[in-house]
Amino acid sequence: MNNQFTWLHIGLGSFHRAHQAWYLHRLIASGDKRWHIAAGNIRNDAEQVVQALAAQGGRYVLETVSPEGEREYEEITSIQKLLPWQAGLQPLINEGANPQTKV
Repeated sequence: MNNQFTWLHIGLGSFHRAHQAWYLHRLIASGDKRWHIAAGNIRNDAEQVVQALAAQGGRYVLETVSPEGEREYEEITSIQKLLPWQAGLQPLINEGANPQTKV
């Protein structure tokens, strides 16, 4: 039995990368390695983001700034599959139909 699960996220914007992907990254870092994110977009206006993330294996650095102006940087690794945009959205549909996709 495969205990690896996919969280399909549609929309690779900054909010997702700074919040949902970070929370899942923290879950993985705490030892629960069952989950990963597969992500893509329903519009083609952010394909550069998908391509940049794909070139980095889904990894990126998140900068957080405290109210005092202190900056922290953390490499986020929860996005492990990037789905290319297609007019018929077939990559997203296929991922959503995958039995391992749970969310």
